[in-house]
Amino acid sequence: MKKTKLAMIILVLTAFILTSFSVPIFASSGDNDVVISPMLTYINEAEADIYLSGSTVTARTNVVGYSGVTSCSATIRLQEKDGNRWRTIKSWTSASKGRTLRFSDTHTVSSGTYRVQSTVTAYSGSDKETLTLTTGTKTKK
Repeated sequence: MKKTKLAMIILVLTAFILTSFSVPIFASSGDNDVVISPMLTYINEAEADIYLSGSTVTARTNVVGYSGVTSCSATIRLQEKDGNRWRTIKSWTSASKGRTLRFSDTHTVSSGTYRVQSTVTAYSGSDKETLTLTTGTKTKK
């Protein structure tokens, strides 16, 4: 009888302790959305941008690897909206020996809706990690 009571007390205390340290996770659909992203192994920072000035589009991408990254590469694709799909109209590729790569290029465009899609890769020896980023759109009238 004593062993049963003791086991029950331990069970209740364990349940109480476990629920006391629980952390609720919430998601919202307002302006203050929380973005949950996976922890990356080799890529510390990555970004892609598109700028439109007159008839010139500038596409830019950056990638920074964690220490231990030996090289980086990136491909930027300038895409134009064609009906309900995106068509690549220009692409550029660059690489660096080191853990940082920053590059941009320009292209002359006519009226249309454009975006940039960048695929960045960080290498550590023979291992690699790849991430694809897509910007918002810019429209030339």
